[in-house]
Amino acid sequence: MIIRPVKYILLVLTFISFSQCTLLKEDSYSGAGIQHRQLFQNNKELDGTIKEMVEQMSLDELAGQMIISYPDRDIVQMGVGGVIFFHHHIKNQKGIKERIKDFNKLSSIPLLVMIDQEGGMVNTLKNIKQYRNMPSARGFGKWGEPRIVEYNADLGSYMKELKINTVLAPCLDVSAKGSLMYKLKRSFHDTVSVVEKKGAAFARGFQKAGVLTVGKHFPGYGEAMKNSDISVVLYPVSLEKLEEYISVYKKIREYLDGIMMSSIIYSGIDMVPAVFSKKLVKMAREVLPEGLIISDDIQSKAIREYIRQYLKKEEKTIERETVIHSRDLPYSWPFTISEIKYTVDHAFDAGITLFLTLDPQKAIFIKHYLKEKAENDPDDLDRLKYNVYLILKKKMKIYKEYSPNV
Repeated sequence: MIIRPVKYILLVLTFISFSQCTLLKEDSYSGAGIQHRQLFQNNKELDGTIKEMVEQMSLDELAGQMIISYPDRDIVQMGVGGVIFFHHHIKNQKGIKERIKDFNKLSSIPLLVMIDQEGGMVNTLKNIKQYRNMPSARGFGKWGEPRIVEYNADLGSYMKELKINTVLAPCLDVSAKGSLMYKLKRSFHDTVSVVEKKGAAFARGFQKAGVLTVGKHFPGYGEAMKNSDISVVLYPVSLEKLEEYISVYKKIREYLDGIMMSSIIYSGIDMVPAVFSKKLVKMAREVLPEGLIISDDIQSKAIREYIRQYLKKEEKTIERETVIHSRDLPYSWPFTISEIKYTVDHAFDAGITLFLTLDPQKAIFIKHYLKEKAENDPDDLDRLKYNVYLILKKKMKIYKEYSPNV
């Protein structure tokens, strides 16, 4: 029997005490989202072996699989689908291998182990000598495609040695000159055709090494000037321009295992962040019917600001609700239960497969609210099982030795 740390038990009790609080509503929240019915239970096209695996899992295990968390040993022990490491976690090869090995021993189901490895300023392996000066996306944009493939195939093989199996890249933003992603050199180019070619080569190299790839930030940063992790970004882009950005994902989808949604509000399409938009998540799902649709940090500073700024009038009690202060971590922000519930409700309903959170405490609340939703609504349970089916299918691709105990 696993004895959970007292601090996490107290957090769970805090969640339960708020379980009857009024959920946030948004009249404008609508769109052609993916229907929940018949996704899993009566879907005869699903792989029977994986489907049986899902049926044998407890509700706690199912909810946990939908969460990618900051790497915390106690959270892994409580059950999550994966972890994301940052550069300060990876000092040397031996240390990170041992840590990942320990995490997988604690987990009943092998983990998705992720890093951001775009190159340039987004370089999780910067403490490893041979990758300290990995080119930025802009730099790769000047390379020939065969050279990019070879470089990332070698890099992917090294990641597999470290037991890292998923890369949150390539960055497929077609960013105009002067835009945020252009200034940060996180975009291959400002034209669709070049981003297609370089993005395909970038992903293909990792694919050759057996590393899962996640294209981002769907549908694209484009001309946006601000970082949607930090502040609410309203981007009044036309549907025609958005379809240009999305065409990149369509052209290289054979090299992608997942898509990360942005948190930008594309006001010409929907008035909610993309991660909450049924319309935009549906577009991502049409690109990758069986891919992983992943949130960016689901409780980032900007998402919390959006909820408070745009929904304050509809939920008066949010100002009086207890604020839970996160642990002292680089990407953690204070939060309330209502904010977590709003976030999970809207992202889950939109069709998100995986919730990425950089705060272990938020992972606990997300998991328990997913369980609550599934317990109270058969459609939500069906959606949860289908999401886990997609997750396990990808895990079986990278963990060849993983055979279900069914």
